[in-house]
Amino acid sequence: MGTTSIVGLSLIATVLSTYIASPYTYFRKTIVTNYVADIVAPIGGASEEAAEEETAPAVEEGYRYNSPTEAATTIQRKKGWGAFYRGVHAEPLLILCYRGLYVFASVLVPQTWQVGHPYLLSRGLALVADVVTQPLEVVSRRLALTASADETEAPYAGVWDCFQTIRETEGVTALWSGLKFRILMSFMSMTVRILYAITVGEE
Repeated sequence: MGTTSIVGLSLIATVLSTYIASPYTYFRKTIVTNYVADIVAPIGGASEEAAEEETAPAVEEGYRYNSPTEAATTIQRKKGWGAFYRGVHAEPLLILCYRGLYVFASVLVPQTWQVGHPYLLSRGLALVADVVTQPLEVVSRRLALTASADETEAPYAGVWDCFQTIRETEGVTALWSGLKFRILMSFMSMTVRILYAITVGEE
């Protein structure tokens, strides 16, 4: 079996494993995305539990969910189980981009450089992957957030429709929203790793 066949089988296995794990992984991602987004940008009115209490305060801003569990049960009751998986098809594409970059790097980058600077190479690839995959991450998160939308029907027909809608209505740059934060986190990770290496080396 040639190298091309092995790489192809590896990528196919990656896609299959992503789909197999998606009943749990994307379910969790949807809950976390909606719950965290609610903390950052609360909507008007109190949460359902607070609204049922007679003493619930009349506030202009309130949270939809008091906990991740409430987020999950509310989404399931209002939108059904399908609402948890509206962006599930974006996940294999994300994984393929990451794997593809590492495969190309293993072919294009000289072996001596890979052996001599493994950490620098991995972090460099991670930065490139952040830039390349950010549109898919934005689409995936946007589709996950529709689970909390007031509309009964899903606002997007799927991954491609969401991508096209964002590009046409918000501009191409909107597809890279949050990229600066991802890059900042990468640099912070690199800094911590370098400081740790220096500290251990001094010992």
